[in-house]
Amino acid sequence: MVILYYKALLEVFGDELFDATFPKITLMNWHALDPLIREVGIPRPVADVLLGDRGYFDNPDVDPETPQWQGENVIVLPDDLYYGHGIGIRTADEMIRALNGNRFEGATQSAEFLDSLARPNFKKLYQVMPREASRPAVLDWTSFPSAV
Repeated sequence: MVILYYKALLEVFGDELFDATFPKITLMNWHALDPLIREVGIPRPVADVLLGDRGYFDNPDVDPETPQWQGENVIVLPDDLYYGHGIGIRTADEMIRALNGNRFEGATQSAEFLDSLARPNFKKLYQVMPREASRPAVLDWTSFPSAV
């Protein structure tokens, strides 16, 4: 999921600032995250869910024959949707149904969305931006694709 945050920052910072800020990127290792985005690797209990948060659907009764269905890391999207690698854009109910379809026989505990989330430290990221670029801008929001 961290690659999604890097892509978003590339779009916001532009090539030159992004390359200067993140000269060496290591993917597939939550322990080697750049200090500017380290928080996306550390889920914490939160009172609110924000767009762009990284969450997790846990499947505690996963079938040992399908360990890849033990859970799904997701990014929170608008309209009560979530994006997960491999599963795509789905509602919470659809995520849970997919995970529940891969539990061991006789399982009693449903998959669930955990209340611990991770999000970037926006104050740290803001400090990277040059001051002349720190003026408010009009955002052009486009709709997300419909859930499949």
